Amino acid sequence: MNIRPLHAGDPWLVELERLLVKNHNRGLSTFGALKKDGTIVLGGFAHEQLIACGIYCNYRDPSLHVGSHINLDRIQDIVQMKEVALYQIALLHAEQQHIDLVTATEALIVDFERSLVENYERYCLFITLMQEGNRRAGPLYKRLGFKKAGRPSMLMSFSFHNRLITFPSVTSVPDNLVLKSFAEVTEERLKDVAECYQRVFLKSSDISVREMYDDPLIQVISAPDFDRHLSFLLMTREDQRVVGFMLSQRPMPRKIHVMAAGLLPEYRGQRLPYRCFPEISRRAREQNVDDATFVTTLPRVARLTLRAFGAKELDQLQTFIKVG
Repeated sequence: MNIRPLHAGDPWLVELERLLVKNHNRGLSTFGALKKDGTIVLGGFAHEQLIACGIYCNYRDPSLHVGSHINLDRIQDIVQMKEVALYQIALLHAEQQHIDLVTATEALIVDFERSLVENYERYCLFITLMQEGNRRAGPLYKRLGFKKAGRPSMLMSFSFHNRLITFPSVTSVPDNLVLKSFAEVTEERLKDVAECYQRVFLKSSDISVREMYDDPLIQVISAPDFDRHLSFLLMTREDQRVVGFMLSQRPMPRKIHVMAAGLLPEYRGQRLPYRCFPEISRRAREQNVDDATFVTTLPRVARLTLRAFGAKELDQLQTFIKVG
């Protein structure tokens, strides 16, 4: 297999887009491909056919941290070291009738590592995999020199047809707050999401509020699979200040994935996630969406959603990391 980078304008990207939609029901943009931050796409060729690909995202891009279950604190020291390349393996794909995935994976990773060694003093490469869905991958990545990074995250699922279990009497948002979808607010209001996100998730990061909005959030909410009707802002009724949010994408027609949800510290303790659930569920059913998935690293969150929403664990996600 001959491997080479695919740059913007390369005619083979049209074929790659077709293969990804056919096999993954997602296009290049949803894997972070061809963004201005330096995301790299490698194509594997044989007999003038595209038979494999690898997509590697520059993890210094703040938009990758929106809704990511990767704990920034785990790699914060590396983020600060500009001489170290820091890449996330977003996708490794093989056309199985031409090459098996294990063979393609080894070739694509070795080739990418070779280019990192040529261009950087050091590099850090990592990938997050579903453990049950990728049983063969764990031993493969260990053989390639990757190590587990921290405890696994949990991939959870719940139904919008469920009723609240823990707090059945909690049915409405408090009078001083209002829940609005992204489709119901102006672009100007969306800038407030960046400030709220910053306070909830990025206190230990050097990513500013302006950096958070000017590129990352714009990329997220402009993505083809972002669902404006089922992404929400919780706002104060009086001055429309954003105090909470839920960012969702729709990977399949009847299912959403909650990328991130957060609430400002001073508004916690009021059972607001439970109080918003009936309204969110009603709107989801109106959009013909039955289920939602989300990822958490916190066992407490998994337990609470199990008790309150009937959520169940679908799989666990393990991050493997290699420093070279």
